[in-house]
Amino acid sequence: MANASFFWTACVGYYVHRVVSGASAYESARVTPYFHLVSWGYPIVFAIIILAARPDALGADQDVPWCFIPREYPIWRVAAIYLPLGCCWIFTALAYFLAFKKVTSLSYSCELLGWVS
Repeated sequence: MANASFFWTACVGYYVHRVVSGASAYESARVTPYFHLVSWGYPIVFAIIILAARPDALGADQDVPWCFIPREYPIWRVAAIYLPLGCCWIFTALAYFLAFKKVTSLSYSCELLGWVS
């Protein structure tokens, strides 16, 4: 599912933020199982729920082959795809912004100390 890629992107952003913020390699590696749980768990659980509620939904809409949720359920489409996508975009942007802010403040500190010219 496409949601897995959204969640993996958010996990990478979170990981970059942790590394830049000074988390040790052990601390950073400790969260990796949670990345798998979130990134694969949500899409699988949601697909099971949709297919259990409507087993004939898979491939029902030939006009929109990328989405197995039929058009007559727009709320499910928003809840399953677009809401997580928007949340992941916001979270990832925030994680990268905070990481960038940390890197630039470290760079400025190094300049003040004369370590970098």
